[in-house]
Amino acid sequence: MKFYYPCFILCFCFSISTNAQVVTDVPIVDIDVDIDNMEIKSFCQPGVRNKSRSKGLEIKYGNRGSGRLTNTKGEASNLTNKFSKWDYLEAKLKAPLIIKDDFKVLFGYRFYQERFDFTEIGATHLPVLSNLDANNLKSSSFSLVVNKSLDERSYFAVQLRYMVSGNFGGLGKFNDRYATYRVLGVYGVKPNIDFEWGVAVNVSKNFRRFNVIPFFLLYKNFSPKWGLEALLPGFVYFRHNISPGNILLSGLEFGNKNFRMDIPQDGIENLDFAYNQSHIKAAIKYQRRIVPWVWVSAHIGYQYNLNTRFETKNNNSVGFNLRASNTPYFQLGLFLSPHSKEDKMLQSIR
Repeated sequence: MKFYYPCFILCFCFSISTNAQVVTDVPIVDIDVDIDNMEIKSFCQPGVRNKSRSKGLEIKYGNRGSGRLTNTKGEASNLTNKFSKWDYLEAKLKAPLIIKDDFKVLFGYRFYQERFDFTEIGATHLPVLSNLDANNLKSSSFSLVVNKSLDERSYFAVQLRYMVSGNFGGLGKFNDRYATYRVLGVYGVKPNIDFEWGVAVNVSKNFRRFNVIPFFLLYKNFSPKWGLEALLPGFVYFRHNISPGNILLSGLEFGNKNFRMDIPQDGIENLDFAYNQSHIKAAIKYQRRIVPWVWVSAHIGYQYNLNTRFETKNNNSVGFNLRASNTPYFQLGLFLSPHSKEDKMLQSIR
């Protein structure tokens, strides 16, 4: 089976160097001065100081190792579903469209694909798993993020996302059969540069279901070296800032993916499934700056797999569940992280 890695080289850079003394114990805000009226306005920006890096352009590769897909009922015929590799490649781009002190609009694109390399496939689900062995599962998504500062202590953000996911060829098939539509709204409050909390609601509709999930956002620095980053129930990580440009995180995150699978059949209607896989990862993450704007990342951890569902989408298909082996995994990445205004405010004179 071939695994094609599309290359994304989509970036443009601009920077302005500054050298100034700053006071590091004031809130992180953008300040706008109206010279005519001598009015000083301040605007809240998401994020606490020393947090893990935001990414403009990112490419990463991960591997979950070898294992089995077994029948949840323990039928012997499925114990031969062995894979030697379960890996993935992901590329993401986030670029500004509008940048003002109190209002920002960002455009995002994400491509993801994963594959199984099976060494043995049992007879019970041979057509489905053979197709999974021969075809990569892919997703392409476009997003628009709007961030509006309400005052010096609060903000509102909304993300609109359109995504297609399936076992199609190329970058994607852009129609409702494979589509996911999502709206995410966030209201955030930041009393100071070391504490931020908020509430969020995610509304999505795809080929599996309509879903509404609330979230709670919490970012807290306990000291200049230690902090907490959480978006519950999505993830929670403890952060250790080893030194400038060296960040270590450890924690848990929940993952869930959906793909539409079309499986051709000779002389009869195609098999049609909605493939769903969910898991919990215990991970240690490391981010290191190698030159200005350019960072590398490395993850190691253990993936506990919860569900591997093949839900039927037509009368010719029979749905079933499998259980994927729990496995250690690793991930390596390279990303660009431009200096923000907050970075410049928090720099100290050497």
